[in-house]
Amino acid sequence: MNRLKTIGLIIFTIVISTAFTTPIDLELKSLLNNKVQLKIPKTFTIMPEEIAKLKYPSQSRPSLIYSNESGGINVALKLTKSEANQQMMSSFKDSFVKNFKSAYPSAEWKDSGLKTINGKKWDTSN
Repeated sequence: MNRLKTIGLIIFTIVISTAFTTPIDLELKSLLNNKVQLKIPKTFTIMPEEIAKLKYPSQSRPSLIYSNESGGINVALKLTKSEANQQMMSSFKDSFVKNFKSAYPSAEWKDSGLKTINGKKWDTSN
């Protein structure tokens, strides 16, 4: 009987632990006139413009916003005419962080930084 309880507890623990670690299915999207490829959760959809205006009230809001169902998690993109080479990435990142924090003071900032991908530096600001 004690052995049966132990097996039941092990099965229950496995079920509970896997319930909260479900992997997110991502799909590769070509965005911004095929200038960017990005993996986005399959369940994310394009945020309607009227909601985007409420969430991002600045006139310089992102031009493309993918969002989860509640609108609480977003992947937002905006193609600009500003060109940046690898030497400019650090100052570009700093400027982006400053402008973003100023434009969206209620946004929760998790991290910012540069990451080298395929030998090139990329802004990894969240």
